[in-house]
Amino acid sequence: MLRELRPRWVDLFLLAGIVALWFYLVNSGTRSTQSSWSALWPNVVTDLFFVWVAARLIDGLGAARQRREAVVTGFRSNLNYIARIVSGLLPSLYDFHLRDLGEEMRWLDLRRQRQGKYLKLSDRKAIAEIAAQIPRIRTDAVKARELRQDTAEVRTQLPDEWDRIRRNASTDTTAGMPQWYDLTWMRKLEHEYDRYIRAADSKPGQLLVAITEARHKISLLDIDPYLAERLSSFATAMSVEQQVIEDLKEKVAAYRDAVRNAEIALLERIRD
Repeated sequence: MLRELRPRWVDLFLLAGIVALWFYLVNSGTRSTQSSWSALWPNVVTDLFFVWVAARLIDGLGAARQRREAVVTGFRSNLNYIARIVSGLLPSLYDFHLRDLGEEMRWLDLRRQRQGKYLKLSDRKAIAEIAAQIPRIRTDAVKARELRQDTAEVRTQLPDEWDRIRRNASTDTTAGMPQWYDLTWMRKLEHEYDRYIRAADSKPGQLLVAITEARHKISLLDIDPYLAERLSSFATAMSVEQQVIEDLKEKVAAYRDAVRNAEIALLERIRD
């Protein structure tokens, strides 16, 4: 309300009306009731007041429209910036992206609390639904990052015996080499995993095939149970991470679509 009560140029009409009314009242006792000024002066005062009311109304409507446009622009900017952040989460899943996403979530909630009243109910509901998607995206991103760290840890902590097996596989060319020396499946698994996590738009098909093959090979290996368990954990960690990443991709795509639809609706409201 304070903005509407601030003095504006249209208040000059109100000031002129008050001055005219004051002169009329002060001089009413000295003028003849038959004077043309006695009939004209009240009309002038009334016209000035009506002009002020009309000008204030038009100015208020214009200010409200400008305020609404500014609010809509602010929401669009906020939602689009979040869309850029979530689109950049993959493939790296950097901490600073997650931190920026958390800060933008809080800023969007604050904007909704302070400026949501300037939006129509349907727009407020649409933005609320979009805002509800952001924590789920962030949760999946945090989980995917943790799983990637777990996968890397399992990958680097494979027993020394496995390193020896890998070296023997690359140097032992004897015809009688045991079947489990054939590590093509393991190299394929690592290659497909590295390929999958290095591109945001990579498809999981080849990785899933490699994981399935690796699990089958591991079940056939005649090796130490602890080593077999570590190899199985490696494949399982990849599989779980892949599932979470695919869920994250779907949520990010749904968020972008929701933002695009909301932006179109908001722009149409401005033109109305």
